[in-house]
Amino acid sequence: MDTNPATVRRHTSRREVLGALGTGLFATVAGCSGAGSPGRSAEREAELVSETLRVPAGAYEVRRFSLDGERWLTVGANLSDRSVDVKHDGPAVDVFVMRPRAAARYRRGEPFEYLEEVSMPDVVNGEVAATVPAGEYELVVDNTNRGPGAPGESEVDAVVDTAVTAASERDRGGVASVPMG
Repeated sequence: MDTNPATVRRHTSRREVLGALGTGLFATVAGCSGAGSPGRSAEREAELVSETLRVPAGAYEVRRFSLDGERWLTVGANLSDRSVDVKHDGPAVDVFVMRPRAAARYRRGEPFEYLEEVSMPDVVNGEVAATVPAGEYELVVDNTNRGPGAPGESEVDAVVDTAVTAASERDRGGVASVPMG
């Protein structure tokens, strides 16, 4: 056996290189065959908004996002247990997805339009989804008297877990999504 340190180092180096090449080849083949589904779903689905918002009574929060092409948009909102008595007697909030011009009208107190397919007026817990064209959008979580969901006399802050995701195609694995009151 050759005990020359240079020979031992070179032998170890080849083994490391071959191991790295084998690992890289395996990862490439797994990605092509669909075995690496987390990577594939990351390419197909993007999280645009994922945040817990505290919205005081009489106020609203806005989050902007954009779509670079037509996408399957899923919007979810759940009032958290951190909202006092929200699970029992309200208040519900309004969750609207709208274009920037409509959002500007909303902020000015003027009549506004929203995308009905991916909006949830008067919601406590819900999720909706639909195909939405490319463009700029605003998610408005409303805890005012502007929509059907209103804080009323409670003056309770709404703590809302929000999620907006966009996928290149409709997720066919689940059941139809509808708002839950």
